[in-house]
Amino acid sequence: MSQNDLARRLDAARSHMQVEWSAERAAAARVGMQRKKRRRTTARIGAVAVVLVAVAAGGFSVWSKRDVTPAPVVAAVTTPEPELLVQPVETDVAAKVKGDELQAGRVRVKVAKAAKRRFRAGIVEIEASGAQFLMERADAVWVRVEEGEAIVRWPGGEAHLVAGGEGWYPPAVEAAEPVESETAAAPVRTRTKRQSSKPSAWKRLAEAGDFSAAYDELHKSHAPVGDEPAELLLSADVARLSHHPADAVSPLQQVLKRHGADPRAPLAAFTLGRVLLDELGRPGEAADAFAKARSIAPQGPLADDALAREVEARSRAGDTAKARALAEDYLRRLPNGPRARLVRHHGGLE
Repeated sequence: MSQNDLARRLDAARSHMQVEWSAERAAAARVGMQRKKRRRTTARIGAVAVVLVAVAAGGFSVWSKRDVTPAPVVAAVTTPEPELLVQPVETDVAAKVKGDELQAGRVRVKVAKAAKRRFRAGIVEIEASGAQFLMERADAVWVRVEEGEAIVRWPGGEAHLVAGGEGWYPPAVEAAEPVESETAAAPVRTRTKRQSSKPSAWKRLAEAGDFSAAYDELHKSHAPVGDEPAELLLSADVARLSHHPADAVSPLQQVLKRHGADPRAPLAAFTLGRVLLDELGRPGEAADAFAKARSIAPQGPLADDALAREVEARSRAGDTAKARALAEDYLRRLPNGPRARLVRHHGGLE
């Protein structure tokens, strides 16, 4: 086939492919195309809506299984300083506090700066603000101010103490004449307060709590001990707390012999009983000392503890009949007392 024949056939085919395209047909074509476009758009919107619903449902399902409870907001809490803080201090007698009153033993009391509080011990009242002080109650009340200042009041008088000041209240009448201890086991030279008002080195060490150094100084310097209950009791503490209990006997006995009417005498008798029973193994003498503590102040804060310890001492001394009678007396008055179990045991009642 020649090229001319091929060209003729192509022209003939091209003539058959021409379509008549009128204005009406063009308009109809546009309408059809717009309908198809709307159908496609509606289909897309529907598909998107289905997807969104599915996502929302799935999301709700997922989040509903989670703990969406908001975490609690913890606010910073500032605890205000207590106006009155009372802390027991370990001594021979357990501290007993009821409300704002010390009934027995020793405590450390702290009064906030912004407060003005009163703390009592029997007939003695301490008023302070922004201060810290130690108190001990026997039949008299010992007060030592550690920080700040305090006013100590009792019927008929008052004292203003600053940091480092201390004393027993109500004040006792001082002895006027020096005496010599008659106990040979641990002699204690004594003096009256008017003979020397300057504190001895041993006393300063004892008041600072260094009892071992105080004991060494007292015996090295042969310093005299004042013939007054406070100084005699302090020298006894120096001996006891430096592990020389035998040397505590003499000053405690001297308090009882020379100052039996002093409010601190029951404390001296009770302490003597403890030393004799617990540290020196002399239960018969210890029982007499506890009995002495009760006889001096039968209604005092040490009376119940002294009775219980006397039961123990009588039992250890072999006086079981006396121990049983005392135990029954204790339990009649204090069936659930703090030493009831000890009393039953040593009184042979269990």
